Amino acid sequence: MQNEYRSKKAASACWASVFMVLMVGGCVTVPFDSEIEHPPLWQIEKPDGSIMWLLGTVHWLPAAQQPDHWRLEIWLRHRRVNTGQPLPVPWNHGSVHTAIENMQSLVIESIDQPTEAELLEVVSRVFVTDECSDSSRSNPDSWRENLMTENDSIPLIGKLFLMNESRSNPVQEADNVGLEYWLGTFAGLRGVPVFALENLETRAHVVWANLGHKSCEIQAALMAQFEAVQSEPRESQPELPRAYALWRVGDIATLDQELRRFDRDDPELFRALVSGRNRFWIDFLLEHLDRPGNTLVAVGMAHLAGPDNLLQLLAEHDIEARRVQ
Repeated sequence: MQNEYRSKKAASACWASVFMVLMVGGCVTVPFDSEIEHPPLWQIEKPDGSIMWLLGTVHWLPAAQQPDHWRLEIWLRHRRVNTGQPLPVPWNHGSVHTAIENMQSLVIESIDQPTEAELLEVVSRVFVTDECSDSSRSNPDSWRENLMTENDSIPLIGKLFLMNESRSNPVQEADNVGLEYWLGTFAGLRGVPVFALENLETRAHVVWANLGHKSCEIQAALMAQFEAVQSEPRESQPELPRAYALWRVGDIATLDQELRRFDRDDPELFRALVSGRNRFWIDFLLEHLDRPGNTLVAVGMAHLAGPDNLLQLLAEHDIEARRVQ
């Protein structure tokens, strides 16, 4: 079976890689059993008595925990008959297990898969200036060459967005190994509806609004940082294991400090990658709070800490989330 989540890319994963390079300063000591992970989870009681859970995720997992797609599908289909077996991952226990087993809808960051033509149409329409355009080819990879051909008028920040979002980006497949794959496949095979907080156009507008005015030198530096991240195998990039280390122990306090430092150092980039997207998402969450039935919202952990995080924005609407893990 060709499952839509097998090919689904974590649309923000590459942005998150750049973000973690800039933001995370160090690793944390892991105090828990190495076989068990404790991702952060909050819950909100809806007006009808059902629950909305907010689960902090990572878009990348170490190789030992990356899913074998075929075995996962076989296991999930077998489980439909033989119930009672939890999803076989070390983070599915306690309150997280309760949320997964009882969700009646799943909300994740993005599920769109634009074609190259759709991607180019959005980028050409949103990134509307020819300032900072550049015909250089800093990396000879054929997928980059194909994307950039006849698109030299796109500004650097638009090119960065274009490359990040492209299906032909080989890193996208490597990034499709986080919690989104597990949760999306599980929901799909159980017939649980899946919703997205954003789409391609939303992401483009957030990036352009916050980074489009950056100087050409800064845009070039961001492009160089992006390409440096893309050129290395994911396992060898230290920022990803560091992000995973924070996530696996649910260390929101450390992440909050790092995010606030990132916001002070570069508020525009922080808004483009994190807080600006949160503000786009909040109305969607408020709408789903009024819908009956249990909802699991799974977003990158960085959206649940730091300035203008989702929990803070919900509190501004007098909605309090209680941490349960």
